[in-house]
Amino acid sequence: MNSDDIIPKNENPLNNDSNEIEKIEETTKLSQPNSNTAIYVKSQSSPIPSAEDLRAYDSVYPGLGKNLIDNFLKETEHRRKLELDLFEHQKNLEIENQKLDRLALIQQGELLKNNSKRSSHGLIAGTIISLVALVTAGTVTIKGYPVVGGIIGGSTVIGLATVFVIGQQPNQFKKEEESKEEKE
Repeated sequence: MNSDDIIPKNENPLNNDSNEIEKIEETTKLSQPNSNTAIYVKSQSSPIPSAEDLRAYDSVYPGLGKNLIDNFLKETEHRRKLELDLFEHQKNLEIENQKLDRLALIQQGELLKNNSKRSSHGLIAGTIISLVALVTAGTVTIKGYPVVGGIIGGSTVIGLATVFVIGQQPNQFKKEEESKEEKE
């Protein structure tokens, strides 16, 4: 079995007409430069046209070269002004952020002072109440009522232990919940 059995002769790519090949060759010849073709390449690294180009622009339209230079200078000045404005704005934002940071630190310091005062007041009040309760428990026990003295003394100790334990646990629970939320 050969390729002629599978593909009919008029569709077989191996049996191309010579006319089609000649058309492809002509197209290729047209797209290639001949020996009389000159290629001129000019490059420029400055945003301002060269003096030669400016003279050429002026010869086509008098004053166009000067207009191009003037527009370039105005655009440069405008861009620099925008950059300076942006720099000043960023500088002002940085100063405002520093002021806000200082204010936040002052507020945190005041909050810590208030918490410290509140904590100190609570410790003093707790100490006074505990001492009064224990003195009362001792006095009642000495007067002949040991059961009542035991209840007053025991409830004071249990109450204080409860306050210290519960007073610390909510903070621990909050920290555990916050750490769980951060992980999620």
